Amino acid sequence: MEENNEVKISYGKNCNILPAENGKMGYSEDVIIVETTRMGEDGQEITEKEIYNKENERIGFVDKNGNIQFDETFKEELKEKLGKDNYEQLKLDERQITFEELQKDNEFQELKEGKDIDGLTPEEVTKILEEHNNKNEEKEQRDDAQKDEETLREEISKDLEIEKDEILYAETVTDRKANEILNDGNSAGYPIMLTMKDGSVQFVKRDKEQGKYETIQGMKETKENETTNFITPDGNIKEVAVIGRFYNQTNKNRTIGITRDETGRAKPVVENIAQDQLGNNCSISRTLETSNNQKETIGGNVENFVESRTPEQVVNFSYEVQEKREEGAEPKLKDCATVEDTYKIGEVSNLLNAQQIADEVLAKGENLSRDEIKGYVYACIDRNLPNIKPEEKEKLACEAIEIVRDECITRAPEERKPYPNE
Repeated sequence: MEENNEVKISYGKNCNILPAENGKMGYSEDVIIVETTRMGEDGQEITEKEIYNKENERIGFVDKNGNIQFDETFKEELKEKLGKDNYEQLKLDERQITFEELQKDNEFQELKEGKDIDGLTPEEVTKILEEHNNKNEEKEQRDDAQKDEETLREEISKDLEIEKDEILYAETVTDRKANEILNDGNSAGYPIMLTMKDGSVQFVKRDKEQGKYETIQGMKETKENETTNFITPDGNIKEVAVIGRFYNQTNKNRTIGITRDETGRAKPVVENIAQDQLGNNCSISRTLETSNNQKETIGGNVENFVESRTPEQVVNFSYEVQEKREEGAEPKLKDCATVEDTYKIGEVSNLLNAQQIADEVLAKGENLSRDEIKGYVYACIDRNLPNIKPEEKEKLACEAIEIVRDECITRAPEERKPYPNE
């Protein structure tokens, strides 16, 4: 059984980090102490202590002897901030400051949601807690990803109360989309795909509260001869058999499909799935990144294409690919997607993507100013389409801004902020 990390976060206002003594200049600033307690391999508790500034940038850590070791980046920034002469008067490299001394000479308050903290607003407290909880979750995910397969098989078999030999393979699934589909708010770390001795496949996740691995429900076998249009990182489209799917209960169009590679080994893919008018499943999919295939590049254009298709587009795309196969061609992504509002490599769907961007912006509120609309639109484009050409970016932004503007006009005057020229 693997225990959860316990995190204690404390704040000290204007802490005397470097006391002025023996001819050495002193230095003070607000600091945050993060204490993370976990169980070691020998069953003993281990507490790691890190020190951050108010901007949540790490400035040092506490070593096993209880001494504070300052990060080199902090030293460089301090030298730039104070100037070379003042920095040298700190004689930082000659000092040995213990964590015990830091706590003794300063007052720290533990941060908790809703608790009044001198020197911090409630919003700042919430932000600090969220950021460090996210850091802790990311660390747990990295730790999970670094576990070797033998360790995973041993830990998981113990929690599931089965023999270790019943698990042939245990692969950590490190893909962002897999986390969205398979994990929930009670999950810690990455989901793990198990290939069992009988050939079946299941996913497990680690429960945050219990710290134990448990099976993820939702696997359904597919109909006989069901396939997916698997798009390789280089844009080739292969027809691949799907033996089962894990469905996202909140979005039935997004699934984790189970296929098999050339050796017969189970391989997970991210699917965008839809039904045609006859009730047949149409699907497009891409590689799902795991601990065994991280060296395989997942093309950003492929990821964007698979995940941004509407159900209608999935069906149209599947029909088009099938037509090309019947003509004897080997379909490639760049040669397909002829539907007017469908994505092509190197191009952007103005109508479709502009509407998606507009919907995201409008979700932020119904009374946005002109500057807010423009800022949110460009931020959305930069986040989702980092490689877009400048001229396409401008065209897409104008489309999205116009959609948002038209939508705002339909609101009652009291529901929206007036624009500067109104």
